Amino acid sequence: MLKFNQGFTLLEIIIVIALMTILLGAATVSYNSFGDQKRLEQDAEMVRDKISFTRERAVGQDMSPRSDCFRLWGYEITFNTPQTIIIEILCTDASGLFMQETPETTVETIILQNSTIASGNSFQLQTPYGCTNNTCMDTPKTITFQSINGQQCVDITIDQFGKSAIGQPYDC
Repeated sequence: MLKFNQGFTLLEIIIVIALMTILLGAATVSYNSFGDQKRLEQDAEMVRDKISFTRERAVGQDMSPRSDCFRLWGYEITFNTPQTIIIEILCTDASGLFMQETPETTVETIILQNSTIASGNSFQLQTPYGCTNNTCMDTPKTITFQSINGQQCVDITIDQFGKSAIGQPYDC
């Protein structure tokens, strides 16, 4: 009568463990990339919401952040450092001159947690239409955000009427 060995050899076990380790490593890298992309999208959505809210304030001629504002000119959004965005109110005095910039002109400072600003500069959202200039004929503005690890980017586009939209993430 023949006797069959039951079980696995040491070589078979080592091969299975090596394959499982490789698959687990690939899954971890993929999951981390997915998490970075979602955090990047979260920052972009937060900034887009702030831009939309600021546009609504400009259209509604809301000058509540500044009590000494004679006439509201609009708001300026400045992409100041790689992770800081500053929203300022622009007012004129009774003579029509811009009021001196003071700490009170800053409405909000946004600090990005999960991304940096790869490209973009300041723009204004003016009353009464939320345009980026008086005639609403300016070209659209694009702000590019980059994930902390530098692998993913996403763009926010602000059209000539101050409306903003987020594009699809892409590899930088």
